[in-house]
Amino acid sequence: MTDATPVDDVIVIGKRKKKTNTNNPQFPQMVEVEEETGDTGGGGGELTPADQAENERQKECAAKKFKEKLQSDHPFQKKGKEFFSSIFERDGDTVVHPPVMGTGTLPGQGPNTAISGPDIAGANATYGVAPGSLLGFVHNHPSDVYCGSADSYTQNLQRLTNQYPSEPDWAAADVMVSNGDPNTFVLYIVGCDNELRAFPYRDREEFKAERAKTNPKTHPPVQPQGCEG
Repeated sequence: MTDATPVDDVIVIGKRKKKTNTNNPQFPQMVEVEEETGDTGGGGGELTPADQAENERQKECAAKKFKEKLQSDHPFQKKGKEFFSSIFERDGDTVVHPPVMGTGTLPGQGPNTAISGPDIAGANATYGVAPGSLLGFVHNHPSDVYCGSADSYTQNLQRLTNQYPSEPDWAAADVMVSNGDPNTFVLYIVGCDNELRAFPYRDREEFKAERAKTNPKTHPPVQPQGCEG
């Protein structure tokens, strides 16, 4: 196998816009977003460690673009009032970043309603994405919903706890990897502090245990290098 092609040489930026599936009311809004593709070192056989590292970097760069797009195009999200999410899938030898999905969750409505397992299955059907092709899922934890306590001590504990995926987040991931590869799937969270963090599905029990602690440790943010834009 040849070395993975440098992502700077192969990334193509385009735009596409898809309409919501009206049979899936949990996704009332589809927002236009940049699409990122990149060579993932395809060609058959097992990936080398270098190829695997490049694949992870491309996923992290796509998650970073989601965060940047969210913050630049949706100022109301900065106030912590809305959930957004995006799915990463493998399309041939590329990693595809589909449009951001607006969940319609507003203050006073239940959090996580649009990222439960059945709703993710509905989103997959909307996109025509096979579960086995899914590589990752990224969404934000709005600060007003997850870290809205007026008490600074409690707010800090909320921030530490909610940097990690919630049980509904993992339930959604269970659906996504049910026919895929649990060793390659990654959940990405944009936390209350606007930091992006990665949570490989294969280590989910470790992350669940940490989140359940009274004072969870800080999970290091993702800082991908060499991303386009």
